[in-house]
Amino acid sequence: MSDRSAEFLVLLDDGAEGLGRLRRSHRVTQTASSRLAVVEGPPGTGPEALRAIEGVAAVASSGDSLAAPSPLTPEETLFADAWSMRTGAGSGGDRPGEGLSWDAPGFSPPDRPPEG
Repeated sequence: MSDRSAEFLVLLDDGAEGLGRLRRSHRVTQTASSRLAVVEGPPGTGPEALRAIEGVAAVASSGDSLAAPSPLTPEETLFADAWSMRTGAGSGGDRPGEGLSWDAPGFSPPDRPPEG
């Protein structure tokens, strides 16, 4: 077992109430919405501990995709995909465009800031 905290992506079926229950036993480090959060558990924590919490609909371990029982919003999907990519086995260098200039061929530059 590692002495490093375990990180999970958690989908709730009861929003803010479930988030409150999660916070009682785990550290919520990020939220994408009232029903999607990144959670840290104590070292050695497994996804089954999170699945046992009332209101938890789905749990993904680092590098896994979330098997959501209900559709995610576009924003939640973007968040979940980014989390999965960041925590994947090849994290730290295998992301598309990693280390390239923002205007590298095949990539779109960022949007201009709003005028005003």
